[in-house]
Amino acid sequence: QTVERATPHSRALVCRVETCFVKKSEVKRRVMLSFKMILLLMTLSIVSPLYGAVTFKDGAYSGVQIKIDENLPVENCREILKNLEEVVNASSSLFYNLTSGQAWIRDVIIVLPETWKKAACQPGRQIVTIEDNNQKADIQITENYSILGDTPWTLQTKGCGFQGERINIPRNFLIFNSSELLNKSEKIVKEWAKYQYGVFEESGFSHDPIYPPSYTEGNQTAVNTACVGSSGLFCPRDGAYNKYAPTKQNVLCGGRSAWQTIFDSHDLREAAVDSYFNVHEDRQVYNLAQQESTQQLTTEDSVKDTTFRYVELSMSRYVLVLDQTDDTERWVNIKRSLYRFIDLLPEGSVLSIITVGESASVALPPTIVTEGKREGLHGRIPRRGIEDMEACVECGVELAIDTLGDHGGNIVIVSGSNSTGHAHPVNLDKNRVFTISYTSRDSPIANSTNEGTTYSVYETDMDDNPSSSLTEVFIDIVNNIEMNQVQKIFESEHEAHEFSGTFYVEENTRTEVTVTLSIDDEQKIESFEVKDPSGKQNIFSKFEDGLVIFRFPGKSESGIWTFNAKLYDDTALPSKKMTIDVTARSEGNGVTVTTMGSVTEDKDHNPIILVNIKQGNNPVVGASVSAKVSGPGGNIELALKDTGLGYPDVTSGDGIYSAYIPMFARYVGYHEIKIRAENGGNSLVYKQDTSKTRARCCGSQMISTNGDPTGKFFRYVTGPSFFIEKSNFLEKDITPPSRISDFQIISTNISMLRVNFSWTAPGGDFDAGQVEKYEIRCHPNPEQLSEKNFYEKGILVHPTEPIITASYEANQTAEAGIPWTNQMFYYAIVSFDEAGNRGPVSNLVSVLIAELITTTTPSPSSLSHSLEQDLRLGADSWLLDKKQIYLIAGIAGGVLLVITIFVIIMLIKAKKEQHKKTKDVLDTYEAGFYPDIKISKTQPKISSDGVYDWLDALPRSESSGIENSSSNKCTANRQKVLTDGSTLDLCCDEGSSCSRPTTSTDDSISNEGYNQAYHDSNKDIEETDSNNKSQYAAGNENANINCIDSTKTPANKSFDLYHSNDNQLDNHLLVRDSYAQNFSRSQQYHSFKHQHQRAPAYTNPHRYGPCGDIDTHFQGYGPNKTGFEQKKKRHESVV
Repeated sequence: QTVERATPHSRALVCRVETCFVKKSEVKRRVMLSFKMILLLMTLSIVSPLYGAVTFKDGAYSGVQIKIDENLPVENCREILKNLEEVVNASSSLFYNLTSGQAWIRDVIIVLPETWKKAACQPGRQIVTIEDNNQKADIQITENYSILGDTPWTLQTKGCGFQGERINIPRNFLIFNSSELLNKSEKIVKEWAKYQYGVFEESGFSHDPIYPPSYTEGNQTAVNTACVGSSGLFCPRDGAYNKYAPTKQNVLCGGRSAWQTIFDSHDLREAAVDSYFNVHEDRQVYNLAQQESTQQLTTEDSVKDTTFRYVELSMSRYVLVLDQTDDTERWVNIKRSLYRFIDLLPEGSVLSIITVGESASVALPPTIVTEGKREGLHGRIPRRGIEDMEACVECGVELAIDTLGDHGGNIVIVSGSNSTGHAHPVNLDKNRVFTISYTSRDSPIANSTNEGTTYSVYETDMDDNPSSSLTEVFIDIVNNIEMNQVQKIFESEHEAHEFSGTFYVEENTRTEVTVTLSIDDEQKIESFEVKDPSGKQNIFSKFEDGLVIFRFPGKSESGIWTFNAKLYDDTALPSKKMTIDVTARSEGNGVTVTTMGSVTEDKDHNPIILVNIKQGNNPVVGASVSAKVSGPGGNIELALKDTGLGYPDVTSGDGIYSAYIPMFARYVGYHEIKIRAENGGNSLVYKQDTSKTRARCCGSQMISTNGDPTGKFFRYVTGPSFFIEKSNFLEKDITPPSRISDFQIISTNISMLRVNFSWTAPGGDFDAGQVEKYEIRCHPNPEQLSEKNFYEKGILVHPTEPIITASYEANQTAEAGIPWTNQMFYYAIVSFDEAGNRGPVSNLVSVLIAELITTTTPSPSSLSHSLEQDLRLGADSWLLDKKQIYLIAGIAGGVLLVITIFVIIMLIKAKKEQHKKTKDVLDTYEAGFYPDIKISKTQPKISSDGVYDWLDALPRSESSGIENSSSNKCTANRQKVLTDGSTLDLCCDEGSSCSRPTTSTDDSISNEGYNQAYHDSNKDIEETDSNNKSQYAAGNENANINCIDSTKTPANKSFDLYHSNDNQLDNHLLVRDSYAQNFSRSQQYHSFKHQHQRAPAYTNPHRYGPCGDIDTHFQGYGPNKTGFEQKKKRHESVV
């Protein structure tokens, strides 16, 4: 009616929200369908409290259910039941005292197995009733298959503050004498606190990677416990509590103690608890140490002994409430799935069928299911639905309750549409309700009741067959009720006229094997056959309303089976895919996969999927588990892990696989969950490890050295649907990474002031994907690293190297610095995804590096004492100790020797340096030869005097140039030719007595001889001016002379005539010494011409070069000149 009266603009808006344009009548129909289902679920929420759940009223718990395992032997059964009552009574009284009278256990229901119905196992003076009990077991008595041996332990799956799954008590634990009662009751109370209030151990575990037995606190190693010296169940509430110790309680509960978590629970957070905190602060809280000393196990007036009621299970009772008001296609799929459901019911169970239209009517009264009646029971289902009619589902629920009577049972509501009617309270106290909603994705249920169990199956536009999902839903319902689990071990889809395949039947899951082919019309099947591992061919299948079925009663052969199906050639392929599925009933040691109820939530209301995989009562580890979540908001696939990191998986190795569901849905509504599990390649089943004794459970993992391979297995399960309350219409990444719970320090570098961290990588979307980056912060005050203060107060720490992020569950490391020494610093880490979403702050770690002290100063007291001892009269003196005297003398002598050697070396070095400064330049003459003037490749830099001063001092007479020059007296400047300014007697004066000392007979040339030769050579040159060229050539027959133009740059620079470019000489400075060539001077002669100064021309008018041109660049050394008197290299022996 609202849509009918809406404006055209509003109706168009409704169409846009639905993301498609539909007719007004279709919009009206969808809105009405959703409104009807909301009314149905509201009715169930009003009248249906969660059946069998433990209730807390007036400070006491009622309805606590203890189930004895079906396979438990009858040996010692009476003793076990007697001791069970005693330990529960003692535990109730102890818990009452520990909570200061706030809680105790009023009544307990003990469910006996079928094998214990014998008179030998009947409890004395107790009334045993027979009823259809459907309650989940709070405590389960099992065989000693647990890896913990005889130690009780609690299976916890939902984190801090949430109720666990159950308490497991091995049967041997209940075989004891009266002296052990106190110890037994203490253990049960501790496990009850874990189960009911979601608390954990407050100390570490040996070899545990997350909750170790010890940890580093600053620079000290501390025992990992939240309190020191406590002998109670938990740390006392009024004592000191270390909330930063890495215990499981601290990490998962944010540093709150176990008692704080217990008193913050919903059960105890009542008016009495408030008065306990605010008014009765002086009221004493007893811990175990006080209990042992005072023996306060007596009950007060308000507490009575726990009441026990024994129950034997009757056969299960089922009532089907079928909503007929649906279209034909959906009703066909519902009818086919109901055939599978009836086929799954165990023999001896009771079935009733109620159909619902405008009113409700009984289609099948309560009938016992037998093998021969199954087809008749299926025939009581209406063949078709009734369209265009509103169903009164509430009427059908009332009729179902009346049909079940006082015994109670299970009501299964199947609706392909929605309902209207009057919602009024109905007594469902003894009944459990399962609701299957089979609707279109375009009209999802828009509200949640959070009561009962709801399954949503959606009709899709794709080619998937919804019959498969409906069948898995019915299997899950049966497994929630019956003891013997039915498992779907194979499934395949096909789109061909002929197809075949194989499947594997396990040794422990081979009872009542059923192979089913689902198709829209079974008349299209030409043949369908199945072969067992021995090759036996089975061709006699059963055709039933779109199903072709092979059913093998009893136990079948294990191994690889094959199937083959063929359609008629003239038939068209079905519009939906054909499916082959195989189911079998699991025996006691078969692998079972079950969902842990509906999706749960953590303390931050993040949805979590939980799946339990076990073989018998022992957990299966190493399995590969995936989940597909689909609904009106879209689809997503997730991998379930058994990590024990706490977010979300609490304990590794317990057989619980879990995963967060990210915020992906575009619309709110119920979403279905389909689970697939298989052997991960190394799947094991843990069994009891007798080599180790464990007193408590559990840290981050349950490990046993005793494990057997599970073998090959496949499981397909559809669990209860869950309601998504937060939509993500824009499909943005709004899911943050999960919390890091194992942030640890692996080493410290004291000298570099650095610390190395390690942690397990979280996912980018909770526990899926990969994060983008990490951020580490520290602070001396750990309170500044809380969620509130992390960014404002925390000191940002930069790792020494960038952190390379990895996928979920990978190991990550980083090295970072410490701000300063002698200060305790606490560190924490957070992660970010690509969209910038930040994960929660990790657990804290601390480090302290003391400053290194290289020298030590004795204290004044020790120093005065030492002086006192040394100076007192009669004391031994170090002067009288020969060893010390020898040591001192040796050290002093060694030091003196080193100093002496050093001084000698320095003196020798200084003398060599002085000699080098005063040493003359090496003479290049050889005995019996005149210098051959050539330009060496490398010329040392010399002063501007010497040769050039001698040339400047030559006489300028044209007629007697050489003769006049030989008769001139030596001047002072001609004698100062050495670089150190000293003078050398050039023997230029007449009558000089200086001579060249020599012992060589070849050295007949003295200064005078050379002067004469020099003058004769110049004279010959003057006389033969015109024939200079020929004479030059004749005197140098073997000389290699290149005649070039001195005014041009030479084309080929001869090594003998020119410098290389490294000497930076101008081409005009090239020297052609004709006299050097004519007199055949030594080839070892070194020129001392300055590289950047042109020498003055020689005054001889007949100065020709080797090519007959006038050598304007001639340089030479005349007799008795400064450049001539250089020190000579001689082939002689100097005496």
